[in-house]
Order: sequence, then C-alpha cells, then structure tokens
Amino acid sequence: MQIREANIKDSEAIKNLYLQAFDNLEAELVSDFAVNLLHEKSTINIISLVAIDNDAIIGHTSFSPVFLDSTNENFGYILAPLAVLPTHQKTELVRQL
Repeated sequence: MQIREANIKDSEAIKNLYLQAFDNLEAELVSDFAVNLLHEKSTINIISLVAIDNDAIIGHTSFSPVFLDSTNENFGYILAPLAVLPTHQKTELVRQL
C-alpha cells in the first residue's frame, strides 16, 4: 500500500470510494464534497491524499486550512472528509492517512 497526493484523475475513484464507505443517507453528499475539494481552486493549501493498493484507491482524506482572522495566516488544518473502503476499515490504514 502507498499513500500519495490525490489529483483530478482520481475524481471518479474517490467518488466511488465514498459511495461505498458511507451509508445511503449521506454517501452522495459526502462523495460530492470530497470531489469538490479536489477541484477547489480558491486555495492551494488543501492537502488531498489517497491510499492505493493493487492500483486501486482504497482510502482518501483531505486537510483544509483553517484561518482565525483576516490576516490569512494558516492556523491549522481540518481533517475532513475521510473514507476507507469497508474491507479496509478498522485497520492501520485509517491512522496512516
């Protein structure tokens, strides 16, 4: 397994990952949110990572910057969303991401 930065080409696989990892009530909303963050152009500071195993995306997360005031100084990051294929949940993968 390897972890690398996500890119636009990963959009469909990331969407499918979230659709599998979340229940029906929120899967579509969270998957759209994850893909929209990947395409976000207003800040270059979003960190989006995917976990790959056997050439397939099995996990994804994004870290979005948090600013406390109008100085645009980065205070920290929010980890959201996070998804791992059901077959890999409750494993080391979540902690590694």
